[in-house]
Amino acid sequence: MNFFQKEGFSGAIDTIIGEETFFKGEIKAKGPLRICGQVEGRINSESEVFLGEKSKVRGDIHGGRVVVSGEVFGNIIATSGLEILKHGKVHGDITADKLTMEEGTTYKGKVRVGTVSENSTNEAVAEPQNPNSPTAQIFNFFSSSEETA
Repeated sequence: MNFFQKEGFSGAIDTIIGEETFFKGEIKAKGPLRICGQVEGRINSESEVFLGEKSKVRGDIHGGRVVVSGEVFGNIIATSGLEILKHGKVHGDITADKLTMEEGTTYKGKVRVGTVSENSTNEAVAEPQNPNSPTAQIFNFFSSSEETA
């Protein structure tokens, strides 16, 4: 099963950054974006952003649905869900309307889960959709731990 079938994605990818490619600068995309190589700079997509296992991104990502199987050094805002797959590593703050992390992921940063607007910035505060959900309870536990530390 390939990456796209596993993630329920069946549409066409508009832009692909290959494994042997290094890109420095800002990427602005309207359609789905797949990164398998290295990017240094901001990524802004109105659609999906898929980061392959060998990808490395040094910069912030703002997209609809974001799927991380590689490594990110920067903040992520996902307006239609963030998935960090088994080999995914994120070093930065996350703001997403929903978050899924497979066992084996590495994550360091702050998490904000709830309603996210298209105009969100990295300083955006997401409002929990259900304060009694397990995700909200974990978030509240760690938030209160930070305040007392």
